[in-house]
Amino acid sequence: VWRQTIEQSTGIVLRMFRALSDNTFRPARICFAHERPASLEVHHRVLGTAIEFSQECSAIVCRGRDLDMPIPAADPTLHREVERWLDMQLADLRDEPALRARQIVRMLLPGGICSVDRVAQHLGMHRRTLNRHLATEGESVTTIMNVVRAELAEEYLANSKRRLYEVAELLGFSSAGDFSRWFRGRFGKTPSEWAAHYRQSKAAAGPISHT
Repeated sequence: VWRQTIEQSTGIVLRMFRALSDNTFRPARICFAHERPASLEVHHRVLGTAIEFSQECSAIVCRGRDLDMPIPAADPTLHREVERWLDMQLADLRDEPALRARQIVRMLLPGGICSVDRVAQHLGMHRRTLNRHLATEGESVTTIMNVVRAELAEEYLANSKRRLYEVAELLGFSSAGDFSRWFRGRFGKTPSEWAAHYRQSKAAAGPISHT
C-alpha cells in the first residue's frame, strides 16, 4: 500500500507540473526509495523512463531552468499560500521526524509489519536517512516502537475485555508468548500480573465523588 501511495502521489504531482507548464515540463529524473518492481511498463507510460529506485528518498528531480518557467495561469495570492504551506511541510520534515515516525509506527503495528524499512518507506526516504534524522533527536525506530508498544499495551490491558492474544496481535507480536516476554522485560511483570494490579489499584481508589 505504501508503495502504491508514493507512486500515485508522484504521478499526481507530475501531472500537475505538466498542466502548469502547458505540458512542457520534463523531470530530470524521478527517484523512489523502494526497490525496482518486476515490470516498469506502467511507470514508463505515466512517469517517463528517467526513473531510479533504491534511492535515499523519493523525489521528482527538476532542472534549474524548469523552476524558473513562467506559469501562464499564475495566481500571486495562491502562490503565496502554497509557498507558506510548503514552508510548513519542510519545517515538519526537519523538526519532527520522531513525531512522524511515531504516527507511522502506530499505524503499522497491528498488521505485524512494522520495521525500520517499512517506516522509512512510508515517509518516502531511505532507512539510512531516517536513522540519521532520528539520531539528531536521540531516537531510533526501535526505541519509538518500544515506547508506542508500552503505551498501547497499558491501554489495551486496562480494558479487561481484550484477551492476551488479541493484545499481542494489536502490538505486532507473532504470539502471546513473545508479547509476554517483551512485556516482562519492559514492566517487570507479566501482562496478567500488571492487569490484576491495575484492577486492584482502581478498585482501591473507589468511585470519584462530586461535591
